[in-house]
Parts: sequence; C-alpha cells; structure tokens
Amino acid sequence: MSRERILVVDDEDCVREILCFMLEPTGYQCTPASSGSEALAKLGSGGEFDLLLSDLMMPGLNGLELLERASQTFPHMPALLVTAADRTSGLDAVESKGCNYLLKPFSRKQLLEAVRRSLKDDCGHKIGQATP
Repeated sequence: MSRERILVVDDEDCVREILCFMLEPTGYQCTPASSGSEALAKLGSGGEFDLLLSDLMMPGLNGLELLERASQTFPHMPALLVTAADRTSGLDAVESKGCNYLLKPFSRKQLLEAVRRSLKDDCGHKIGQATP
C-alpha cells in the first residue's frame, strides 16, 4: 500500500471529500485544505507532502498561483491540477506551465493513474500532462 501524503485543495467541501474518499482506500494519506491560502499555511507549518493536488479554479489564490507560491519553498514537490477548464478558462495557462492536470469529470481509475504518474515524476511541478 502507498504511504504518500497528498495535500488535497479545493474550495468545494464535497469535491475535497470525494477526492480523499477515492484516494485513501489505496493507502494515500490525504490532508484537506479549503483554499490556496489554507494550503500554504499547512505547507508553511511544517507539513510534509509528496503531492499537491489542487483545483485550478478557486476564489482568492487559484491553483496556478498556489503552485507558483508552493514551488518557491518546495521546488521538487509534484503537483496535479484538477479542472473542468476549457481552452478559454485556464487550460492553456496550465499547459504553458507544464503542469500535470486531470480534466473533470474523471473516474477513480483515472484519478489514481494521474496521481501515480505525478508521484513517479522527479522533476518537480513541471511534469507534463496526465489526462486520460
């Protein structure tokens, strides 16, 4: 079983719960955060995580801004952005950063595969595309 720690960031309670529900039975340890600011606080308080899993579109600090700020302190922590975005609402920006992403809606199998790919990549947050 996996022992990797994942910081799960989404402004919607139900989405955070579903993501953790899908990941925890596989052995991942999930720590939820309801905003980019809360995620940065958890990272700054000494929390160690193997993966940042974040929604792209959030009020306040969005997923890309969170990734940029987190990578200043944790440059080798991989990230996976989850989004329902299309070309007009942010996906181009995600691709231009070389970020790993997963498009909503997705299955549990697709999520687990994207997480596995993200965790195996050792080049930090610029890890290419993990869409199904």
